Amino acid sequence: PNEYTKRLFITDNVLDAATILESKILDNREAVIALHEGILLNQHKELIQGLKNLTEIIQITNTK
Repeated sequence: PNEYTKRLFITDNVLDAATILESKILDNREAVIALHEGILLNQHKELIQGLKNLTEIIQITNTK
């Protein structure tokens, strides 16, 4: 995500993140990242902490 991201979507997997990216529904202040096998890694935490304009995090999970 770029440093000006205000809203961050977090998905459980790469396929869901790719689907969001391909749908072109994100505006220029929104971004999406995928967890690694559903796990929030240290690199995810560091990335999120670096987003100084972040106001909202939306987690998208698949229920089975």
